Amino acid sequence: MRKKSFSKKSINNSTVTKICCWQGCTNEGNYPAPKSPLDLISRYDFCLEHVREYNKNWDFFRDMPAEDVERYHIETIYGHRPTFSTGIKYNQNLADRVIHKLYDFMDWQQESNKRSNQNFDIETTVTSAERQALSILNVKLPTNLKEIKIQYKKLVKKYHPDICGKDGEEKIKQINQAYSLLKEKYV
Repeated sequence: MRKKSFSKKSINNSTVTKICCWQGCTNEGNYPAPKSPLDLISRYDFCLEHVREYNKNWDFFRDMPAEDVERYHIETIYGHRPTFSTGIKYNQNLADRVIHKLYDFMDWQQESNKRSNQNFDIETTVTSAERQALSILNVKLPTNLKEIKIQYKKLVKKYHPDICGKDGEEKIKQINQAYSLLKEKYV
């Protein structure tokens, strides 16, 4: 395969005819093809038959290392335009940020589960308002937030105004106040 294009000029020097760059071919080279993935501007001029053959064998990623191929595919998401991160962790990779957020969430959830499953010995530190809230929710000491939440949901379903009518409205208000008071204590 030749690497340079020959052109024939007509007698009046106004038209240029390019010859196919394929070795031994004398047809017109009307079909440009890039010379390499690194230089997409420089082109070979082929005839239709040889440009098809050249395109079949063309591999844009042939000489690229795997890291460059992966980076190229990631950059196609943004159309190979520069993008700028925002936020606190400016220089970190997106995948690292997602993993950190996931682990932070999991740590928070584990701490939350520990707190909610902890039995507090609060019989000595319970105020009279909290004792009254516990009796409204029918919860006995020692207890935890999980038990309080389960009992709260049962009572809300039982005394919902759509089920009990006007009689349940006052009871629902008491249940909600009791739950909000105990929720602050146990969280």
